[in-house]
Order: sequence, then C-alpha cells, then structure tokens
Amino acid sequence: MKIKNYLIISLSAILCISVLFTCFFKFDSLPSNNINVEHIESLLNRKQEELIKTTGDICNFLNDTVKIEEFFFGKKVDDFTKSGTGFLLYENNELKYWTTNDIPVPTSSTFHFFDKNILNLNNGWYLAYPVQYENYLIVGLFQIKKEYSYENDNLSEYFWHEFNLSSNVQISTDFEQSSTEICINNDENCIYLLYGYDYEFSVSKRFILKHFLLVFNFLLLLVVILLIFIKLFKDCAKSKWLLFLLLI
Repeated sequence: MKIKNYLIISLSAILCISVLFTCFFKFDSLPSNNINVEHIESLLNRKQEELIKTTGDICNFLNDTVKIEEFFFGKKVDDFTKSGTGFLLYENNELKYWTTNDIPVPTSSTFHFFDKNILNLNNGWYLAYPVQYENYLIVGLFQIKKEYSYENDNLSEYFWHEFNLSSNVQISTDFEQSSTEICINNDENCIYLLYGYDYEFSVSKRFILKHFLLVFNFLLLLVVILLIFIKLFKDCAKSKWLLFLLLI
C-alpha cells in the first residue's frame, strides 16, 4: 500500500511540473531573429555612401601612381576586417590593384560581372558600387554576410556585426513568401531576408513539443486518477471487511 502511495505522489509531482512547464514555456515565441528593417536599410545606405565617396576619391588620383599605391598598399590594407569594405581597381578590364584578398572576385571585369549592386560571391553577399572612368573600373564592396556556397564544419557564417542578425537569416534577391524586403537607396536595389531552414526547424520542434506535452499530461492525469480510484476501492473494500468482522 505504501508503495502505491509513493507512486501516486511521484506521478502527481511529475504531472504538476509538466503542467507548469507547459503553461509557462512560450512555445509560440520566436528565436531572437527580429529583423529591424529601418536599422538595416539605414546601415546599408550609409555603407553605400562610404563606397561612393571612396570610389570617387580613387577617381580623383587615378593618374597619380604614388597616391594609388599608397591607397591600395598602405592605409586601406586589412581595412576589410575593420569596416567590411574592400576596393578594386581594374585597368583595361584586368585587375590591377585590390585592398584585400578576402573577396573572391574575377581577375577580369568583362562578362558584366559588376552590373548588379548585390553580389553573391563564394564567401558571402556583398553590396557593390562600380564606377567606370575611361579605361578604368573602380569597385567598392561591402560584405553584408559571410556565407559559403559549400558546407564545412570549420567555416562560420555570420552577418556584419552592426546588423544584429542571426546567421540563420537567409538573403535572396528574389521575393519569397514570409520574406522581409530591404531596400537600398530609395528602392533602387532590394534584397529579401527570410528565416532559414534551421529557424523553421526550431519552430517545428516547438510545435511538436507543445502537443507532445499536452498528450503526455492528459495520459499521466488519467493514470494518476486511475491509481487513486484503485486505492480508494481497495481501502473501501478492506473497510467493509473490517466492519463485517466487528459486527460478528
């Protein structure tokens, strides 16, 4: 009898904990991947203005080899890690100067590679600003997100830290359902941000967990009620036999 009492108490305690967890856990809340459209658009516009200014400065001293080399081999070297921006200089369609080796660009500017302002390269998404000046092409690039076209456990994907976005937010140049539109420079260029597979899988797991707990709580409640009735029935039966013996 004592064992059954302990069993009922233990199952009741488990039931209470499970019910409390089910009631207070926010199954419908989303992971912290909120997309602040205004903040992201403002940051992209600011970065584009930086690209416009710097490419304009390069145009101004194209004929000065000393200043060109000072720019590309001096203060702008390794600036990519600090600002996320890099600059290229093509002469007669051939790449001649660059500020970083971290941007996988072609050695030739032919085939209209820089016709689009949003580029998806082998190591991420970039905002591009190209300027054609005589036989020169100056290109400014800002890495929006580091993202690889292949999977590797040693490679990490992430947005530029000022965006405050989780890495499972995906970028697309085509509109998709449930995506968030981000426009650059007054709707001239748009990208679309949407939660990736990992995020959707996380939401799916929450949904499954919620319904599993509801079923589990219901079944456990039935078991506890059944044990209580069995105990009461046996105690009641014993009480009747004791009363019968006393009457005799």
